[in-house]
Amino acid sequence: MTKLTDHDLLIAGAGAAGLTMAVAAVDAGWRVALIDPGPMTAKPHEHSAGDARTTAIMASGIRMLERLGVWDGLAGISAPLRLLELVDDSVRPPMRQRFDASEIGQDWFAQNIPNDALKGALLARLAGSDKITMLPGNKVLSISNRGDHMLVATETGRLTTRLLVAADGHKSPCRQMLRLSVSARTPRETALVFNTDHSLDHDGVSYEFHGPLTGNGKTAQVTTIPLPGKRSAINVVGDQATISAIMDMDAAARATMVGQATRQVLGTITETEAPKSFPIRPFTARRLSAERAVLIGEAAHALPPIGAQGLNTTLADIAVLIDLMGDAANDDPGRQQVTDSYARQRRADIMARSNATGMLSDMVHRGNPLIDRLRRVGLQAIGNIGPLRRQLMARGMEPVGKVPPLMAK
Repeated sequence: MTKLTDHDLLIAGAGAAGLTMAVAAVDAGWRVALIDPGPMTAKPHEHSAGDARTTAIMASGIRMLERLGVWDGLAGISAPLRLLELVDDSVRPPMRQRFDASEIGQDWFAQNIPNDALKGALLARLAGSDKITMLPGNKVLSISNRGDHMLVATETGRLTTRLLVAADGHKSPCRQMLRLSVSARTPRETALVFNTDHSLDHDGVSYEFHGPLTGNGKTAQVTTIPLPGKRSAINVVGDQATISAIMDMDAAARATMVGQATRQVLGTITETEAPKSFPIRPFTARRLSAERAVLIGEAAHALPPIGAQGLNTTLADIAVLIDLMGDAANDDPGRQQVTDSYARQRRADIMARSNATGMLSDMVHRGNPLIDRLRRVGLQAIGNIGPLRRQLMARGMEPVGKVPPLMAK
Protein backbone atom coordinates (compact mmCIF):
# COMPACT_ATOMS: atom_id res chain seq x y z
CA MET A 1 0.00 0.00 0.00
CA THR A 2 1.06 3.57 -0.69
CA LYS A 3 0.86 6.04 2.17
CA LEU A 4 -1.33 8.95 1.14
CA THR A 5 -1.28 12.58 2.21
CA ASP A 6 -1.84 13.50 5.85
CA HIS A 7 -5.22 15.08 6.66
CA ASP A 8 -6.73 16.96 9.56
CA LEU A 9 -10.02 15.07 9.23
CA LEU A 10 -11.03 11.84 7.57
CA ILE A 11 -14.81 11.66 7.16
CA ALA A 12 -16.17 8.18 6.47
CA GLY A 13 -19.50 8.36 4.64
CA ALA A 14 -20.67 10.78 1.94
CA GLY A 15 -24.36 10.98 2.71
CA ALA A 16 -25.98 14.18 3.98
CA ALA A 17 -24.13 13.89 7.31
CA GLY A 18 -20.66 13.36 5.85
CA LEU A 19 -21.08 15.98 3.13
CA THR A 20 -22.35 18.62 5.56
CA MET A 21 -19.46 17.85 7.91
CA ALA A 22 -17.05 18.19 4.99
CA VAL A 23 -18.46 21.57 3.93
CA ALA A 24 -18.29 22.92 7.49
CA ALA A 25 -14.74 21.63 8.06
CA VAL A 26 -13.45 22.97 4.73
CA ASP A 27 -15.03 26.35 5.52
CA ALA A 28 -13.07 26.37 8.79
CA GLY A 29 -9.84 25.76 6.86
CA TRP A 30 -9.23 22.11 7.77
CA ARG A 31 -7.73 19.63 5.28
CA VAL A 32 -10.37 16.97 4.74
CA ALA A 33 -10.51 13.53 3.15
CA LEU A 34 -14.00 12.18 2.37
CA ILE A 35 -14.35 8.45 1.70
CA ASP A 36 -17.39 6.40 0.68
CA PRO A 37 -17.90 2.97 -0.94
CA GLY A 38 -20.35 4.48 -3.42
CA PRO A 39 -20.09 7.23 -6.03
CA MET A 40 -20.13 10.85 -4.90
CA THR A 41 -22.64 12.14 -7.40
CA ALA A 42 -26.11 13.67 -7.28
CA LYS A 43 -28.33 16.00 -9.27
CA PRO A 44 -27.97 19.41 -7.62
CA HIS A 45 -31.02 21.65 -7.26
CA GLU A 46 -33.54 19.19 -8.65
CA HIS A 47 -35.43 16.15 -7.43
CA SER A 48 -33.94 12.90 -8.65
CA ALA A 49 -35.66 9.54 -8.86
CA GLY A 50 -32.65 8.08 -7.08
CA ASP A 51 -34.01 8.79 -3.60
CA ALA A 52 -37.72 9.42 -3.07
CA ARG A 53 -37.17 10.49 0.52
CA THR A 54 -37.34 14.07 1.71
CA THR A 55 -36.09 15.76 4.86
CA ALA A 56 -37.83 18.46 6.90
CA ILE A 57 -35.13 20.78 8.22
CA MET A 58 -35.95 22.99 11.21
CA ALA A 59 -35.11 26.69 11.46
CA SER A 60 -31.84 26.05 13.32
CA GLY A 61 -30.71 23.75 10.50
CA ILE A 62 -31.71 26.29 7.85
CA ARG A 63 -29.62 28.94 9.61
CA MET A 64 -26.70 26.51 9.55
CA LEU A 65 -27.10 25.79 5.82
CA GLU A 66 -27.29 29.55 5.16
CA ARG A 67 -24.01 30.14 7.00
CA LEU A 68 -22.39 27.30 5.04
CA GLY A 69 -23.47 28.83 1.72
CA VAL A 70 -25.73 25.91 0.80
CA TRP A 71 -29.26 27.19 1.36
CA ASP A 72 -29.43 29.59 -1.62
CA GLY A 73 -29.38 26.62 -3.98
CA LEU A 74 -32.21 24.89 -2.12
CA ALA A 75 -34.65 27.67 -1.23
CA GLY A 76 -36.46 27.46 -4.57
CA ILE A 77 -37.12 23.73 -4.34
CA SER A 78 -38.14 23.49 -0.69
CA ALA A 79 -41.63 23.69 0.75
CA PRO A 80 -42.50 25.25 4.14
CA LEU A 81 -44.32 23.20 6.79
CA ARG A 82 -46.57 25.78 8.42
CA LEU A 83 -49.04 23.56 10.21
CA LEU A 84 -49.15 19.97 11.46
CA GLU A 85 -52.53 18.29 11.81
CA LEU A 86 -52.82 14.97 13.68
CA VAL A 87 -55.89 12.81 13.10
CA ASP A 88 -56.51 9.56 14.98
CA ASP A 89 -59.16 7.53 13.16
CA SER A 90 -58.58 4.45 15.30
CA VAL A 91 -60.69 5.80 18.18
CA ARG A 92 -64.30 6.95 18.38
CA PRO A 93 -64.95 9.73 18.08
CA PRO A 94 -61.86 10.48 15.96
CA MET A 95 -59.36 12.87 17.52
CA ARG A 96 -57.88 15.86 15.72
CA GLN A 97 -55.17 18.24 16.91
CA ARG A 98 -53.52 21.12 15.06
CA PHE A 99 -50.09 22.61 15.67
CA ASP A 100 -49.64 26.00 14.00
CA ALA A 101 -46.20 27.64 13.72
CA SER A 102 -47.81 31.07 14.10
CA GLU A 103 -48.66 30.16 17.72
CA ILE A 104 -44.96 30.44 18.57
CA GLY A 105 -44.32 33.45 16.37
CA GLN A 106 -42.87 31.52 13.42
CA ASP A 107 -43.84 31.43 9.75
CA TRP A 108 -43.09 27.70 9.53
CA PHE A 109 -41.79 24.75 11.54
CA ALA A 110 -39.45 23.41 8.86
CA GLN A 111 -38.58 23.42 5.17
CA ASN A 112 -39.02 20.11 3.35
CA ILE A 113 -36.21 19.28 0.92
CA PRO A 114 -35.66 16.27 -1.40
CA ASN A 115 -32.67 14.28 -0.14
CA ASP A 116 -31.01 14.09 -3.56
CA ALA A 117 -31.23 17.86 -3.98
CA LEU A 118 -29.61 18.44 -0.57
CA LYS A 119 -26.78 16.07 -1.44
CA GLY A 120 -26.31 17.78 -4.80
CA ALA A 121 -26.13 21.24 -3.25
CA LEU A 122 -23.52 20.06 -0.73
CA LEU A 123 -21.41 18.46 -3.46
CA ALA A 124 -21.62 21.65 -5.51
CA ARG A 125 -20.40 23.63 -2.49
CA LEU A 126 -17.32 21.39 -2.24
CA ALA A 127 -16.49 21.51 -5.95
CA GLY A 128 -13.16 23.16 -6.69
CA SER A 129 -11.96 23.38 -3.08
CA ASP A 130 -8.27 22.58 -2.58
CA LYS A 131 -9.01 21.56 1.03
CA ILE A 132 -10.97 18.41 0.14
CA THR A 133 -9.77 15.04 -1.16
CA MET A 134 -12.66 12.92 -2.49
CA LEU A 135 -12.26 9.14 -2.34
CA PRO A 136 -15.38 7.60 -3.94
CA GLY A 137 -15.70 3.85 -4.43
CA ASN A 138 -13.38 3.23 -1.50
CA LYS A 139 -13.74 1.53 1.89
CA VAL A 140 -12.10 1.93 5.27
CA LEU A 141 -10.47 -1.43 6.05
CA SER A 142 -8.82 -0.79 9.42
CA ILE A 143 -8.16 1.94 11.97
CA SER A 144 -5.09 2.22 14.19
CA ASN A 145 -4.55 4.88 16.85
CA ARG A 146 -0.93 6.09 16.75
CA GLY A 147 -1.14 8.65 19.56
CA ASP A 148 -0.94 11.96 17.71
CA HIS A 149 -2.82 10.65 14.66
CA MET A 150 -4.93 7.81 13.28
CA LEU A 151 -3.56 5.48 10.61
CA VAL A 152 -6.41 4.40 8.35
CA ALA A 153 -6.06 1.64 5.78
CA THR A 154 -8.34 1.87 2.75
CA GLU A 155 -8.75 -0.22 -0.38
CA THR A 156 -6.35 2.05 -2.28
CA GLY A 157 -3.81 3.00 0.34
CA ARG A 158 -3.18 4.38 3.81
CA LEU A 159 -4.07 7.78 5.20
CA THR A 160 -3.16 9.57 8.37
CA THR A 161 -5.66 11.84 10.07
CA ARG A 162 -5.83 13.75 13.32
CA LEU A 163 -9.56 13.10 13.67
CA LEU A 164 -11.75 10.34 12.27
CA VAL A 165 -15.41 11.34 11.84
CA ALA A 166 -17.62 8.29 11.38
CA ALA A 167 -20.66 9.31 9.32
CA ASP A 168 -21.08 5.92 7.67
CA GLY A 169 -24.66 5.10 8.58
CA HIS A 170 -26.55 2.96 11.04
CA LYS A 171 -24.45 -0.16 10.36
CA SER A 172 -21.24 1.97 10.61
CA PRO A 173 -18.19 -0.20 9.92
CA CYS A 174 -16.07 2.49 11.59
CA ARG A 175 -18.14 2.31 14.78
CA GLN A 176 -17.58 -1.43 14.85
CA MET A 177 -13.82 -1.03 14.28
CA LEU A 178 -13.74 1.46 17.16
CA ARG A 179 -15.63 -1.08 19.30
CA LEU A 180 -18.34 1.39 20.24
CA SER A 181 -21.55 -0.45 21.10
CA VAL A 182 -25.17 0.68 20.74
CA SER A 183 -28.36 0.50 22.77
CA ALA A 184 -31.08 -0.61 20.35
CA ARG A 185 -34.85 -0.76 20.52
CA THR A 186 -36.58 -3.86 19.19
CA PRO A 187 -37.53 -3.15 15.55
CA ARG A 188 -41.28 -3.48 15.12
CA GLU A 189 -42.10 -1.21 12.22
CA THR A 190 -41.25 -0.60 8.59
CA ALA A 191 -41.50 2.68 6.68
CA LEU A 192 -42.70 3.15 3.11
CA VAL A 193 -41.95 6.37 1.20
CA PHE A 194 -43.03 7.72 -2.17
CA ASN A 195 -43.94 11.05 -3.77
CA THR A 196 -47.26 12.09 -5.27
CA ASP A 197 -49.03 14.75 -7.28
CA HIS A 198 -52.46 15.82 -6.04
CA SER A 199 -55.31 17.98 -7.28
CA LEU A 200 -55.67 20.28 -4.23
CA ASP A 201 -53.17 22.67 -2.65
CA HIS A 202 -51.56 21.44 0.57
CA ASP A 203 -51.20 25.04 1.84
CA GLY A 204 -48.07 24.11 3.78
CA VAL A 205 -49.97 21.63 5.97
CA SER A 206 -48.44 18.28 6.94
CA TYR A 207 -51.13 15.74 7.84
CA GLU A 208 -50.57 12.72 10.06
CA PHE A 209 -53.33 10.11 10.11
CA HIS A 210 -53.54 7.04 12.34
CA GLY A 211 -55.94 4.26 11.43
CA PRO A 212 -56.42 0.89 9.68
CA LEU A 213 -55.23 0.76 6.06
CA THR A 214 -55.30 -2.60 4.34
CA GLY A 215 -58.28 -4.41 5.82
CA ASN A 216 -56.19 -6.46 8.25
CA GLY A 217 -57.42 -4.36 11.17
CA LYS A 218 -53.93 -3.15 12.05
CA THR A 219 -53.26 0.53 12.48
CA ALA A 220 -50.62 2.40 10.50
CA GLN A 221 -49.44 6.00 10.39
CA VAL A 222 -49.77 7.92 7.11
CA THR A 223 -48.01 11.28 6.92
CA THR A 224 -48.18 13.77 4.06
CA ILE A 225 -45.26 16.19 3.82
CA PRO A 226 -45.52 19.22 1.50
CA LEU A 227 -43.32 19.58 -1.57
CA PRO A 228 -43.34 22.59 -3.92
CA GLY A 229 -46.54 22.97 -5.93
CA LYS A 230 -49.32 20.42 -5.72
CA ARG A 231 -46.95 17.67 -4.63
CA SER A 232 -46.36 15.85 -1.35
CA ALA A 233 -44.11 13.15 0.03
CA ILE A 234 -46.00 10.24 1.60
CA ASN A 235 -44.58 8.33 4.56
CA VAL A 236 -46.39 5.21 5.79
CA VAL A 237 -45.25 3.49 8.99
CA GLY A 238 -46.66 0.12 10.05
CA ASP A 239 -45.75 -3.48 10.71
CA GLN A 240 -44.00 -5.51 8.03
CA ALA A 241 -47.17 -7.32 6.91
CA THR A 242 -49.04 -4.06 6.38
CA ILE A 243 -46.19 -2.43 4.46
CA SER A 244 -45.68 -5.55 2.32
CA ALA A 245 -49.37 -5.55 1.42
CA ILE A 246 -49.13 -1.90 0.33
CA MET A 247 -45.96 -2.57 -1.69
CA ASP A 248 -47.78 -5.38 -3.54
CA MET A 249 -50.52 -3.01 -4.73
CA ASP A 250 -50.34 -1.38 -8.13
CA ALA A 251 -49.80 2.39 -8.26
CA ALA A 252 -53.48 3.23 -8.76
CA ALA A 253 -54.62 1.06 -5.85
CA ARG A 254 -51.92 2.52 -3.61
CA ALA A 255 -52.96 6.07 -4.49
CA THR A 256 -56.60 5.22 -3.78
CA MET A 257 -55.66 3.74 -0.40
CA VAL A 258 -53.66 6.84 0.57
CA GLY A 259 -56.50 9.09 -0.55
CA GLN A 260 -58.97 7.20 1.62
CA ALA A 261 -56.61 7.08 4.60
CA THR A 262 -56.09 10.86 4.40
CA ARG A 263 -59.80 11.66 3.93
CA GLN A 264 -59.10 13.12 0.47
CA VAL A 265 -57.60 16.28 2.04
CA LEU A 266 -55.27 16.53 -0.99
CA GLY A 267 -57.91 15.63 -3.56
CA THR A 268 -57.05 13.10 -6.26
CA ILE A 269 -53.62 11.54 -5.66
CA THR A 270 -51.30 10.27 -8.40
CA GLU A 271 -48.16 8.34 -7.52
CA THR A 272 -45.13 9.83 -9.30
CA GLU A 273 -42.35 7.52 -8.13
CA ALA A 274 -42.10 3.87 -7.17
CA PRO A 275 -42.26 3.41 -3.39
CA LYS A 276 -39.31 2.29 -1.31
CA SER A 277 -39.46 0.58 2.07
CA PHE A 278 -36.93 0.24 4.87
CA PRO A 279 -37.07 -1.20 8.40
CA ILE A 280 -37.02 1.20 11.33
CA ARG A 281 -34.24 0.19 13.72
CA PRO A 282 -33.88 2.89 16.39
CA PHE A 283 -30.69 2.96 18.47
CA THR A 284 -28.23 5.27 20.18
CA ALA A 285 -24.51 4.66 20.59
CA ARG A 286 -23.52 4.14 24.22
CA ARG A 287 -20.40 6.21 23.61
CA LEU A 288 -20.10 8.93 20.98
CA SER A 289 -16.32 9.15 20.88
CA ALA A 290 -13.07 7.26 21.18
CA GLU A 291 -9.48 8.48 21.03
CA ARG A 292 -9.22 10.67 17.92
CA ALA A 293 -12.64 9.59 16.68
CA VAL A 294 -16.27 10.70 16.95
CA LEU A 295 -19.59 9.38 15.69
CA ILE A 296 -22.11 11.65 13.95
CA GLY A 297 -25.45 11.12 12.25
CA GLU A 298 -26.80 7.60 11.96
CA ALA A 299 -23.47 6.17 13.06
CA ALA A 300 -24.35 7.70 16.45
CA HIS A 301 -28.16 7.55 16.51
CA ALA A 302 -31.09 6.33 14.44
CA LEU A 303 -34.44 7.82 15.45
CA PRO A 304 -37.98 6.82 14.43
CA PRO A 305 -39.30 8.94 11.51
CA ILE A 306 -41.55 11.00 13.79
CA GLY A 307 -41.22 14.73 14.32
CA ALA A 308 -38.50 15.18 11.66
CA GLN A 309 -35.74 14.71 14.24
CA GLY A 310 -33.27 12.54 12.29
CA LEU A 311 -31.23 14.93 10.13
CA ASN A 312 -31.89 17.84 12.49
CA THR A 313 -30.14 15.88 15.25
CA THR A 314 -27.29 15.17 12.83
CA LEU A 315 -26.89 18.85 11.95
CA ALA A 316 -26.63 19.61 15.67
CA ASP A 317 -23.88 16.95 15.95
CA ILE A 318 -21.91 18.72 13.24
CA ALA A 319 -22.47 22.25 14.56
CA VAL A 320 -21.27 21.27 18.05
CA LEU A 321 -18.20 19.44 16.70
CA ILE A 322 -17.19 22.34 14.44
CA ASP A 323 -17.53 24.77 17.34
CA LEU A 324 -15.31 22.62 19.56
CA MET A 325 -12.68 22.11 16.86
CA GLY A 326 -12.36 25.81 16.14
CA ASP A 327 -10.60 26.72 12.91
CA ALA A 328 -7.38 25.61 11.27
CA ALA A 329 -5.35 27.98 13.45
CA ASN A 330 -5.68 25.25 16.08
CA ASP A 331 -3.10 22.52 15.68
CA ASP A 332 -5.16 19.45 16.46
CA PRO A 333 -8.89 18.94 15.79
CA GLY A 334 -8.69 15.44 17.30
CA ARG A 335 -7.33 16.42 20.70
CA GLN A 336 -8.99 14.68 23.64
CA GLN A 337 -10.62 17.88 24.86
CA VAL A 338 -12.57 18.03 21.58
CA THR A 339 -13.70 14.40 21.46
CA ASP A 340 -14.62 14.22 25.16
CA SER A 341 -16.49 17.55 25.08
CA TYR A 342 -18.35 16.52 21.94
CA ALA A 343 -19.60 13.31 23.56
CA ARG A 344 -20.62 15.13 26.73
CA GLN A 345 -22.40 18.01 24.99
CA ARG A 346 -24.32 15.86 22.51
CA ARG A 347 -25.52 13.22 24.97
CA ALA A 348 -28.41 15.20 26.50
CA ASP A 349 -29.85 16.38 23.17
CA ILE A 350 -29.61 12.96 21.53
CA MET A 351 -31.21 11.19 24.49
CA ALA A 352 -34.01 13.77 24.74
CA ARG A 353 -34.88 13.37 21.06
CA SER A 354 -34.51 9.58 21.19
CA ASN A 355 -36.77 9.25 24.23
CA ALA A 356 -39.41 11.59 22.79
CA THR A 357 -39.57 9.93 19.37
CA GLY A 358 -39.45 6.49 20.98
CA MET A 359 -42.43 7.31 23.18
CA LEU A 360 -44.41 8.63 20.22
CA SER A 361 -43.48 5.56 18.18
CA ASP A 362 -44.73 3.29 20.98
CA MET A 363 -48.01 5.17 20.99
CA VAL A 364 -48.38 4.68 17.25
CA HIS A 365 -47.82 0.94 17.66
CA ARG A 366 -51.35 -0.06 18.51
CA GLY A 367 -52.79 -3.04 20.31
CA ASN A 368 -52.14 -2.13 23.94
CA PRO A 369 -55.32 -0.68 25.51
CA LEU A 370 -53.34 1.19 28.16
CA ILE A 371 -51.16 2.87 25.53
CA ASP A 372 -54.29 3.69 23.53
CA ARG A 373 -55.81 5.46 26.53
CA LEU A 374 -52.57 7.27 27.37
CA ARG A 375 -52.28 8.44 23.77
CA ARG A 376 -55.82 9.83 23.83
CA VAL A 377 -55.30 11.60 27.17
CA GLY A 378 -51.92 12.96 26.03
CA LEU A 379 -53.28 14.37 22.78
CA GLN A 380 -56.21 15.94 24.60
CA ALA A 381 -53.88 17.57 27.13
CA ILE A 382 -51.60 18.94 24.41
CA GLY A 383 -54.57 20.26 22.47
CA ASN A 384 -56.34 21.85 25.42
CA ILE A 385 -53.40 23.31 27.36
CA GLY A 386 -52.01 26.15 25.27
CA PRO A 387 -48.72 26.71 27.16
CA LEU A 388 -47.92 22.98 27.02
CA ARG A 389 -48.65 22.85 23.28
CA ARG A 390 -46.51 25.92 22.56
CA GLN A 391 -43.64 24.65 24.70
CA LEU A 392 -43.70 21.31 22.88
CA MET A 393 -43.59 23.05 19.49
CA ALA A 394 -40.77 25.40 20.49
CA ARG A 395 -38.65 22.63 22.06
CA GLY A 396 -38.92 20.50 18.93
CA MET A 397 -37.36 23.21 16.76
CA GLU A 398 -34.08 23.78 18.61
CA PRO A 399 -31.35 21.54 20.11
CA VAL A 400 -31.46 20.86 23.84
CA GLY A 401 -28.91 22.91 25.78
CA LYS A 402 -26.54 25.53 24.39
CA VAL A 403 -27.20 26.29 20.72
CA PRO A 404 -23.89 26.15 18.76
CA PRO A 405 -22.87 29.24 16.75
CA LEU A 406 -23.61 27.68 13.35
CA MET A 407 -27.26 27.27 14.43
CA ALA A 408 -27.71 30.37 16.60
CA LYS A 409 -30.24 33.08 15.79
